[in-house]
Amino acid sequence: MNIKTKLRLGFGFLFLVVIGFGGISLYHINQISERSKVILKDNYKSLMYVNEMRIALDNENGNINLNNNSAFDKALKLEENNVTETGEKNAVIALRKAFTTIKSQNISSDQKNDAMAQIRLQLRNIDELNMDAIVRKNDNATKATEKATIYLSVTAFVSFLILFTFIVNFPGFIANPLKELLEGIKEISRKNYKQKLEFKGNDEFSELALAFNKMAVELKNWDNTNVAHLKSEKLRIETIIEQMQDAIIGLNEKQEILFLNKVAGQY
Repeated sequence: MNIKTKLRLGFGFLFLVVIGFGGISLYHINQISERSKVILKDNYKSLMYVNEMRIALDNENGNINLNNNSAFDKALKLEENNVTETGEKNAVIALRKAFTTIKSQNISSDQKNDAMAQIRLQLRNIDELNMDAIVRKNDNATKATEKATIYLSVTAFVSFLILFTFIVNFPGFIANPLKELLEGIKEISRKNYKQKLEFKGNDEFSELALAFNKMAVELKNWDNTNVAHLKSEKLRIETIIEQMQDAIIGLNEKQEILFLNKVAGQY
């Protein structure tokens, strides 16, 4: 696997971690939002309809007559189509029955009073059922929020550890081989041809190590050959100088004697 592919996989992994964390966060936030909507949608309308029926009664001093009959019946029909809690259906049925009784023309005063008492009782029952439901669902939403917060905290912590580990270790994947290569070049410049590089894997760094090691061997061989050649040439030149009958003296730019033959040494 080459370095470019490894870099793509590394950054792709980071991308997946970020996307995963974002997805989990969105899921839990959506769950919290949905639970909050349920509280409003399922129970708020029932409380509103009950309140409208109470207003209709209050407008006529707690009685039902031709003036508020239509308004009360309209709110009752809406509530009948909005039954959501356990026990609410029975309360709505009893409320409809009492309302039908009230509208009847052939009832006694006692029957009317009993029907009105039943209406007030069932309105209170519907109110309490929906209020209790709101409290219960609010508690559930609170628990769900706390649970989601824990999940998000754990997910954020795990994501942080993964990203931190990646940030700490991944640069070394590039930097460490380059550092070793630089140290190897410095050693070669000091004519330490025994310096070797060893990179595991089959990427470009491994190929670079093989090329470097081959270069070190070739430099060592060349250096050894060149030194031997220079020594041979030096010995040959010294022999020639010694055999010459003239005095020969070698000086450097500071007029220091570098060499002289036997003839020159006799003077």
